[in-house]
Amino acid sequence: MQIYKLFYNYNFIEVIKKTEVTSLEGNFLYYNQIKSVSSVIDNFIATKQNMVIICDMLKQAEMLLEDIKQCFTFQKAAGGIVCSKNKILAIERLGKWDLPKGHVEQGETDTQTAIREVQEETGIQHLKILQDAGFTYHIFPQEGCPKLVLKQTHWYTMQNTPEEQATPQTEEHITRVTWLDKSDLQTFFNNTYPSISLLLETCFNKHFL
Repeated sequence: MQIYKLFYNYNFIEVIKKTEVTSLEGNFLYYNQIKSVSSVIDNFIATKQNMVIICDMLKQAEMLLEDIKQCFTFQKAAGGIVCSKNKILAIERLGKWDLPKGHVEQGETDTQTAIREVQEETGIQHLKILQDAGFTYHIFPQEGCPKLVLKQTHWYTMQNTPEEQATPQTEEHITRVTWLDKSDLQTFFNNTYPSISLLLETCFNKHFL
């Protein structure tokens, strides 16, 4: 299982522990072979080829992530996977299914941001955090930024009881907010981002949802 996975559109850099390696096919690199992290990132961005970086220990993966952050304009965000009974709250933004999230403001904790963003983007107010669901990472261009942006989003599973009527925050380009049954998420998966798909799959595998 990957320690973390950074997406650039539909391509990715996956960082895994050596003990998780089952085969050495494809584009891979051992942490100790890296002479320049910025060169590795530049090559990934230019070629758009998926890459696996193999670390001997967790500390190496943590050090690598800190070096990768220096190659980008780094941003922090937080969001929520909101459940009510057997349903998950989903938003449609710019023609894609997504989950509510947003930037961590100065002085906020990640949990405060996650709750605030869910409330603002969906109109749902009664929220209880259940689990820390980990992080997603995605890379994208942003107007005004000389570098590409690397956004780290901290996710939490949340409960909404009773199930509230949702209202989209249209000024954030959200056109729809709806409750989707957990057993019927294929439409969501067919039109969402790979980082969000990975997040939900991981949560299901860990029985967070």
